[in-house]
Amino acid sequence: MSEVGPERIHHRDGKAYFAILLDNNNRKPIIRLHLNGKSVKFVTTFEAGKDGTRRDIKAVVDIYTVAADQIRKVIRQYESGGTLSASSQGDGEVEQPL
Repeated sequence: MSEVGPERIHHRDGKAYFAILLDNNNRKPIIRLHLNGKSVKFVTTFEAGKDGTRRDIKAVVDIYTVAADQIRKVIRQYESGGTLSASSQGDGEVEQPL
């Protein structure tokens, strides 16, 4: 079951990553796709805070296995009125600036 309707999901393409946003709001990132590298591809999820958690992938289809639960969690946070916290308290690695 979907957490939100598909019409509320938007995207923005930038030089460093492809952002998936809720309600076309850059303060509500769902996931960022970093796919520009030939050998290193990764996604950033935001369930643990605004700094994000890096999750390496080998192919785009890997997003389902490494990030599906985290995507649902961050959407539920937004829907319950929560915002992203300043500190990351997840169990994953914090994304390093490019």
